[in-house]
Amino acid sequence: MGAVPMMSEWGATDNVRAIELDAAAADDALMGWTHWAYKQWRDPTTADDAQGLFRDDRDLRSVKRDKVRQLVRTYAQRTAGTPLAMRFDSRTGAFRFRYRPDRRITAPTQVFVSPLHYPHGYDVRVSGGRVVKRDGRLLSIRATGRKVVRIRIVDRSENRERTAGGMR
Repeated sequence: MGAVPMMSEWGATDNVRAIELDAAAADDALMGWTHWAYKQWRDPTTADDAQGLFRDDRDLRSVKRDKVRQLVRTYAQRTAGTPLAMRFDSRTGAFRFRYRPDRRITAPTQVFVSPLHYPHGYDVRVSGGRVVKRDGRLLSIRATGRKVVRIRIVDRSENRERTAGGMR
């Protein structure tokens, strides 16, 4: 059939830790997802105001920032091969992705880079491949051989502090 699993309509809560755990579980299973719900929209099936992303649906400035920070994540959008593992840390922005390249696929692997987690920019390390394009928030990566490709993205300020021996 060729269908892939997808986790849908989850996260109807303001419990940020629960959202973090659910999103991490989806990453661990290499599973795409859709979150429930953007706004309340006076939906009769909505149990309470904890489901939406805003404290007041009429005011976009009332976004629940901690909740959005869990949902807007760096992730692999397209993989030129077989995904093996993906992990994102919403506190630090650290992202790791591994995949086995398929040389028959000519399109590059593409990684969406969260606009919320790298206020000072980000650093990318790739082994087994190379970044071929940075287009806004989208990284394109091509394998350079048949070995597993490993991608690591970190907040630039976090990386500098580690390099300098600083503590955070």
